[in-house]
Amino acid sequence: PNPARIIHADDLPDLTEQIMPMVMQGKTWTGEIRLRHLHEDTIIPMRGIIFPVKDAQTDQVIATAAVLRDVREQKRIEQELQKLAAIVENSPDYITYTTLDLSEVYINPAGRELVGVTLSDLHNDYDATLPIYPEDVPIFSDQVIPRITQQGKAWTGDIRLRHVHTGTVIPTSGHAFLVKDTQTGEPIAMAAILRDMREQKRMEQEMQKLAAIVEASPNYISYTSMDLKTVYINPAGRKLVGYSLDDPLNNYDPFQIAPPEEHSKLLHEVMPAMQTRGFWSGEMNIRTIDTGRIVPVGVVAFVITDPQSGEPIAQAGFMHDISERKRAEQEQLELQQRVIAAQRAAIHELSTPLLPLSKGVVALPIIGSVDTARAQQVMETLLEGIAYHKAHIAIVDITGVKVVDTQVAQALISTAQAVRLLGAQVVITGIQPRIAQTLVQLGVELTGIVTRATLEDGIAYALKLR
Repeated sequence: PNPARIIHADDLPDLTEQIMPMVMQGKTWTGEIRLRHLHEDTIIPMRGIIFPVKDAQTDQVIATAAVLRDVREQKRIEQELQKLAAIVENSPDYITYTTLDLSEVYINPAGRELVGVTLSDLHNDYDATLPIYPEDVPIFSDQVIPRITQQGKAWTGDIRLRHVHTGTVIPTSGHAFLVKDTQTGEPIAMAAILRDMREQKRMEQEMQKLAAIVEASPNYISYTSMDLKTVYINPAGRKLVGYSLDDPLNNYDPFQIAPPEEHSKLLHEVMPAMQTRGFWSGEMNIRTIDTGRIVPVGVVAFVITDPQSGEPIAQAGFMHDISERKRAEQEQLELQQRVIAAQRAAIHELSTPLLPLSKGVVALPIIGSVDTARAQQVMETLLEGIAYHKAHIAIVDITGVKVVDTQVAQALISTAQAVRLLGAQVVITGIQPRIAQTLVQLGVELTGIVTRATLEDGIAYALKLR
């Protein structure tokens, strides 16, 4: 067939305009050119030479010949190698390989940056142990190399590297192995992939600190799955709820420490808050598992979410015993009530002072406004005073009372009647003109009650009767 028919259309110009003129001039062309299958229209990359065929006598070009090899498989392999090379070159991990005699060493860009070497350093009799922390060189020479070269086994473990200029120690973890010829299976190199563990080590140390704090905390700290299966309770928490350190947590039910009277709070307050807000705090009572003792506790519960997706992954709870605080609050309340009672008694005595004037005579001056409570107080003070002092005359001075209404007037009448039942007489003094007018308008009946204009007049009257 016409050769042009099997040449890929995009390569045909190169063939006719560059390659063939060069060959016709007696030169050989070497390179790649694409053919195509006449029936399947498949593109076939070919690699080879096109050369002139010359007349032996005249040395004139009389024909052209080509030797081309199908390189589809080779192309595929090259593409795979390019992908692998790209992965290695762009990997954030330290990746290295070396010949078995350690004479040639490769380290990828991330690895070179990690230990502070350049690409040119690797070409000048580079020492493969240079980036290994000196104290860990025996690990490399006595463990890694013998295991992979003599035993033919991969090595996995931790080894420390160092920055060759700053001396910074870099903990790493990884894998070292033999690289074998794919055809013969013979070892041709050694390779290692190591990961910088500094950040992970730092996080592990932080986690260890947090774990130590949680373990030593005097408060209850627990961690449960979203279906309320308890995963962890710290020692203080187990002690608080009366759950032995030796008992497995798969038998622990968080609801078993809630007395029946707290079930409603759990169902209608705590759980809805956790579902809607992911948080609840408050106070409640728990019942210890071992003794059944009721313990008041302060509680903080919250949902733990995945930092990437934000989805809830677990629940945590904190509780602290507030028995001592409750006891102190009760003592404070009782003290406050005693103080209030003492103040009330003092005010009672000051608002209704009963004054013994002489044998059988007492006086009760009233100052200020009089309401139902104070009227009752006046009656109680006066009756108790008459009984205590064995008085037969009681003077009630209302000089300091500015307003008298039906309620106050009725209270005065009731007091006088109660005093008469004790066999004593009431003398009311200090009735002001306005109050007298009010009493008349109110129709208050003062029959049987002695009245005097002033306290002095009332005292004189009482002493005369004595």
